[in-house]
Amino acid sequence: LFFIFHAISRSLDIAIKKRKKIIIIDGYFYKYAISEIARGAPKEVVNLLIKKLPFPDLTLYLDISPEKSALRKETFSTYEQGNAKGHNDKDRFIKFQKKLKPLWNEYEKEFAPWHRISSDLNPDLIVDFIIESAGLTLR
Repeated sequence: LFFIFHAISRSLDIAIKKRKKIIIIDGYFYKYAISEIARGAPKEVVNLLIKKLPFPDLTLYLDISPEKSALRKETFSTYEQGNAKGHNDKDRFIKFQKKLKPLWNEYEKEFAPWHRISSDLNPDLIVDFIIESAGLTLR
């Protein structure tokens, strides 16, 4: 977790030094913090590390069930499966992701506001929602 947070921090430093107006980070610290807490990392330690990272201006949360997410994936990393034992990668993935769901809900409350996006929306509507949430305009 220390290495991952350090890598995120360094990546942000580089983007900021290059004066990027918009920085998009998939999962940011949330997905790693939540996954590591689910694996047994002390939440107090994880939260201390989080305080060293900048708070995002905008957080978009794609609300998708583990089952639906599994249907969209071709492969499942060991990390996404929580290193769980089982007979099927998909089953291990779903089991671990279900374990994460309450932690995601807790972090959403703790680090609000998040803009929740339903995975059931038409992809074009999702894009429109993201653009509107970010206050962007297309040229």
